[in-house]
Amino acid sequence: MVVGLVPVSSFLSFEEKGMRILLIAEPNASKNGWSRYASALCEALKTVGDEGRVLGWSVNGQDAPVSFSDFGLWSAFFKPWLHFCGWRKVRASLSGWRPDVVHVTVEPYLFYGVLIAWAYQVPLVLTAHGTYADPSGVHQGWKRAWVRCVFGFALKRCRQVICVSRFTEAFFHTRWPFMKGRTQVVAPGYTVLQGGSMEEQEAFLLACSFTSKDHPLLLVVGALKERRGQVEAVQVLARVQSEYPDAKLLLVGSTYDADYVRRVEDEARRVGLQASVSIRSDVTTDLGLACAYQVADVLLMPSKTGRGRFEGFGLVALEANQFGTPVVAMAGSGVEDAVLPGRTGRLVPANDVKACAEAITQLLQNPLSREEVRKSLTSRTWERTATSIHSVYESVFSSTR
Repeated sequence: MVVGLVPVSSFLSFEEKGMRILLIAEPNASKNGWSRYASALCEALKTVGDEGRVLGWSVNGQDAPVSFSDFGLWSAFFKPWLHFCGWRKVRASLSGWRPDVVHVTVEPYLFYGVLIAWAYQVPLVLTAHGTYADPSGVHQGWKRAWVRCVFGFALKRCRQVICVSRFTEAFFHTRWPFMKGRTQVVAPGYTVLQGGSMEEQEAFLLACSFTSKDHPLLLVVGALKERRGQVEAVQVLARVQSEYPDAKLLLVGSTYDADYVRRVEDEARRVGLQASVSIRSDVTTDLGLACAYQVADVLLMPSKTGRGRFEGFGLVALEANQFGTPVVAMAGSGVEDAVLPGRTGRLVPANDVKACAEAITQLLQNPLSREEVRKSLTSRTWERTATSIHSVYESVFSSTR
């Protein structure tokens, strides 16, 4: 975690226009779901008159005033003294700026949020996304018990938990039943991406080793790992090719899990689709991502749910929809709130490769209107999300006055 400060708007007092919100987030350079959520929320808060500052961001590419980047995501649980040691620098960097609410947008950083909220005697809010709504689930043995104990202690200090989907809220209640009555579902909005020109789209296809757009293209966006289901995506492609022999599959995302990447490659070789599958780990810009959505015929989300791991919402579905690209997703996760069946895509049963392939084939045979898919986003903006979250801030702040 990198701790820094970014003023998102000029100073606004609560009495005059809005509230001062201190968000705790992943480093903005990470470009993961946590970071994109915090970035979009901070920008949208300006539309409701709030001022956001973010702990966890560098400033204009420069190193943050205080750095915890070497301590790792789990330092609050296993090296808490590091946060105590850095507290003086953090407070000095605020230069007298006092938040009205502390909002943690990365679940494993909740304990750090407790310290800051306690120091300033202000309410604490958490966003629960997906798997990490119970961060103990990714650990084993004594570490699992310890993380659950510390996180449960921190949760009791939260005034409100914002869940990004109904599925996340239901999961959260099963793991933390004492929090019932202190949760609210507020779905994220979509991040506006600037689309690429025809020339940029063609160049993108060539970089993927696909020579033209004359074939159906399936797209999966997200780090290559078990929960994302890229192996199943290859199996889906094999079935789709029975109807569309020239169909291709593009996998865009980080390849840090080398073992899983090899599994994906092995599966492609097993079914004889090496030339039909392209893995791109170098798409790191919004323009590159936009081009991927533009050239795709269908965004495939074969996310798997099990052992406490699941897709919390699926922001990529909304990002694809803004370019009119429909989505086929496996149900049984927060994706159910991201996809509007019949309007923006199709939902199929969880872990059902055959049903997924059939849904894609149907969309290729009878495409949804791209214009209608785009129009479906008119009520799914970050401005609307910010308005709902602002109401949460006002509620918890008023309860402390």
